[in-house]
Amino acid sequence: MRPLLVLTISTLALGGCVTENSYNGSDKPVVENKINSAGAARTRIALALQYLNTGNNSQAKYNLERASEYAPNLPEVHYSLAYYYQQVGEKKLADLAYQKALAIKPDDPNTLNNYGVFLCGIDEYDRATDQFLKAIAIPSYIRVAQSYENLALCAIEFDDFDNAETYFQQAINHSSQRASTLISLAALYYAKSDLYKASALLKRYDDTAQISPRALLLSYLIKQRMGKIEEAEKIAATILQTYPSSDQAFAIRDSQIKQTEFEVLREKYRQAQLNELKQDGSEAQLSSQPKIKIIRKKRPSQNDSTSLISANKTPVATVTAPAAVIAEVKPAQPSSKTVAPTSQVNAALNAKLITNSTNQSSKQAIVSPLSTQPETPPSTLPAAQVAANNNVKIISFGAPQPANNSANKANTTNTTFSQTSAQPSNNGQVVFYKATKDADVFTSNNSNELDTIELRNAPTSNDNKLPMLNPKVAPLTVPFHIIEFGENLFSISVRYNVKLQKLLLWNGLKESDRVMNGSKIYLNDPNIYYEIKAGDTLFEIATQRQVLIDELMRWNKLSPDIALTPGHNLLLVDPDSYLL
Repeated sequence: MRPLLVLTISTLALGGCVTENSYNGSDKPVVENKINSAGAARTRIALALQYLNTGNNSQAKYNLERASEYAPNLPEVHYSLAYYYQQVGEKKLADLAYQKALAIKPDDPNTLNNYGVFLCGIDEYDRATDQFLKAIAIPSYIRVAQSYENLALCAIEFDDFDNAETYFQQAINHSSQRASTLISLAALYYAKSDLYKASALLKRYDDTAQISPRALLLSYLIKQRMGKIEEAEKIAATILQTYPSSDQAFAIRDSQIKQTEFEVLREKYRQAQLNELKQDGSEAQLSSQPKIKIIRKKRPSQNDSTSLISANKTPVATVTAPAAVIAEVKPAQPSSKTVAPTSQVNAALNAKLITNSTNQSSKQAIVSPLSTQPETPPSTLPAAQVAANNNVKIISFGAPQPANNSANKANTTNTTFSQTSAQPSNNGQVVFYKATKDADVFTSNNSNELDTIELRNAPTSNDNKLPMLNPKVAPLTVPFHIIEFGENLFSISVRYNVKLQKLLLWNGLKESDRVMNGSKIYLNDPNIYYEIKAGDTLFEIATQRQVLIDELMRWNKLSPDIALTPGHNLLLVDPDSYLL
């Protein structure tokens, strides 16, 4: 009975309770606590990202869904959810989540930047570039340097190294002390073998009072490439002592330098250059008889004479005369013998001198006749060469030319005259002599020199015109590089990571040889085939070429009972590792 009474009293007491909106004894209202949905959503997002980093994906998904319930119109919720889908491999759901975030706020720079990273990861380089550039173009966006760096890293993934360098430079312009950008650009220069620019960027990184095993490893690799072995060893010791548990220390300790990010980038750049080289080589058409132009230097004159008049002297003189010089002529003494008609002499006076050209089969020139008794010597003739007895020798090539022919040849400017021994002229008579070809100049066989130049850079192996012994073996293409302006053998060896001595050996060159623009330089040994002759055996070929018989059989896919057919080629290199 007593418990029932207590229950009844309690019920009556509850029925008499009222809700008050002010403090007891005061008119001050009570402030009701309201939930900040945006703040709660951001808290859930931060918690979800922590769970995602630790691998607890279920808790991450739960917190993201709660955040979506708190603020369904917040872009951060949707691009965070897209990031979750991206991490778990749900690319379609991630794309839809990014598009939903952009539908809510199209000019949200964080959404655009994250969407660009996602598109780059699914091989959508052009779309990713558009999203990054849209984010950068927003004036209120403060992470411009980060977006430029993301854009540069994306460009590297698609072998767009030139644009990657530009984007890295833009990132440094917006944030000059950004450590990751400085190291990444230095790594790109290292991959391009531009070691001095890479060193300058690392020095700039050191000036910011920052240090990291990543930067130290890159500095170690650069010092090694530059031949500064002692400095490189000091840097390696610093990495091992200061960061013994880092990936960089592990790579140095276990000699796994080739697997580091910088060497991987260097190899990626090299492969991109080789692929570009293959495309250029496939489009180019090789000619067995290339056109080579040889320019010969003219031999210096052995005589300093500048006169056309020789006072009974027999040595040969070389004279260069102005094109438009016409000598003054006085009437000569009458003579019963006339060599040249008057019309021919007048034509000779009006003609210009003819240039001596190596492309002409014969050399001809017309010289204006000089006065036999000049009142004053011409200004171009030394007085010592004028004979007292007026015995004048006129030197000319060829027979006298008609007036119409001399007018056609008036466009030339210079000529070279050769004096030949002749009888002195009588009474100022003009005598014409026929030109004599110089055997040393005109009978040289230029074709031999062309062949020598062509064969000098040609591979010593036979051309790949013969069929392969095994038709299933595809013929190989020898990689090569065409010399461009400003390049030399050393720069090519650095660019393709090939030893200079190997380049000289493969191309039949010496260190003193000069390579000209347009020359083809082989980047690997061109002697990759052996032409089978009658009586050859695999043992003899392997012994002669210093390779193993089983390697020859494996490279050429031969069976033990194969018969060597003359007139076929055998591959002497491994086709899987022949290229650079």
